[in-house]
Formats: sequence, C-alpha cells, structure tokens
Amino acid sequence: MNWLTTAGIWGAIGIAIGAFGAHGLPTYLGESGYDAAAVAQRLETFHTGAQYHMYAALGLVGVGVAARSVVSGTLQAAGWLQLGGSLIFSGLLYAIALLSDDFRWLGAIVPIGGLTMIGGWVMIAVTGFARRGESPPPMGEG
Repeated sequence: MNWLTTAGIWGAIGIAIGAFGAHGLPTYLGESGYDAAAVAQRLETFHTGAQYHMYAALGLVGVGVAARSVVSGTLQAAGWLQLGGSLIFSGLLYAIALLSDDFRWLGAIVPIGGLTMIGGWVMIAVTGFARRGESPPPMGEG
C-alpha cells in the first residue's frame, strides 16, 4: 500500500468533510427540523469525527514516511488499523450527526473504531521499539 498517497487522499476527504460540517451541515440540520440544542449536539458529534479523521490522516503520513525506510509487517498493520479505525469511528459519527435518531444505536459501534485507531498507534510504537538502536539510512537514501 502506498501510505503517503492514502494519507493525502484521506486528509483531503477530511478537509472537505470538515468544510461541509462547518458550512453546510448547520443549514441541513436546521432545515431538517432539529431544534438549536439538537443542531449543536450533532455539530459537536460531526466535529469530533472530522477531528479524529484528520488525526488518522496524519498518522498515515507518519506510516508513509516510515515505510520509505522500514519494511515491516507491524508498520503495514499500523496503516490498515489507522485507516480502518477512522473509517469506523469517524464514519459512524458522521452518520449519527446526519441521520435521524433511529440510527443513534450506531454510537455503540463507534468505540470499536477508536480502539482500532489506538491499535494503529501501538503498532507504530512497536515498529519504533523494534528498530531502536538501528542507524538511520544515509541522507538521500530511504
């Protein structure tokens, strides 16, 4: 997997979704009949999804940069866990904010995405721990 390309795409999607959340979502929710308190709560939920979406994109940048000099199954696992976890975590928060209250039960699944992203960060740490004491590649290589 080309993690830098994935990070760039994932980050661009995150910015676009965040822009929608800031500019289009309040109008959409207001026109959908939600009162001010419900709009505020849904905007906060959406914002949390966008925030963690971008955290995952930055994690993928780190995986992509590290993958240029490290061939590691744990690093590949880190990338997949970051991407999959943010799809679950952020994707479900977006859905909760956008869909009717009939879909609030999706909130019970959101922590699985969070735990998956945590696993991705742990895999990054495991990769770094396994490589401690190794010399970095010479400048211009890797």
